[in-house]
Amino acid sequence: MYKACYLYFFGVLSVYTMAIQSLEHVFSRHTPYQMRIICKSLHEYSIIKSSNLSGPDKLMFEGFAKNLYNGFNIINESNSNRVIFGWIPLNDNTYSEHKITRNDNEPIIESQKIPLYFIFAKVTLDSKLIIDKIINNPSIDSDIELCFMKEHLDILAKESDTQLDISPLKDDDNGRWYLILSNIINFKSSPNI
Repeated sequence: MYKACYLYFFGVLSVYTMAIQSLEHVFSRHTPYQMRIICKSLHEYSIIKSSNLSGPDKLMFEGFAKNLYNGFNIINESNSNRVIFGWIPLNDNTYSEHKITRNDNEPIIESQKIPLYFIFAKVTLDSKLIIDKIINNPSIDSDIELCFMKEHLDILAKESDTQLDISPLKDDDNGRWYLILSNIINFKSSPNI
């Protein structure tokens, strides 16, 4: 138990102390080494959290643990074209009014600096930014709308002169992220029903 907590806090601390390349104040870039530490810590945190819960909350944290474990496979096959981002929209004052919930109850690091999601991407020779996995950070939760992530990814792709490709997300997490980030349903422009 203490080992898992130690690893979790070490992982969170490494996120805070590492040299982060900020992109538009809403992205942090992580090396494969850093992501191994983060995924291991958050995976153990999710398992411990799920063991103390029941019902839908237990299933939710078990799902977080599974996605974090699957992230190890991507990290282990990382190559030079792999990029891993943390999405930290609360670091931008534009979104500071959104509600934050710390599931870990440990305010060691300012909540605004902790990534809400980790985005695994590849950059190809034909100038595509391919998003192939998105992992939720189970230690923090916010009411921020995920359509902002899509806007931020579009800006990132445009400024880096690449084309955003989210098609691999159709096969990840039952297509959930593809639906959220695609323009199939534009919730912002939908009329209130």
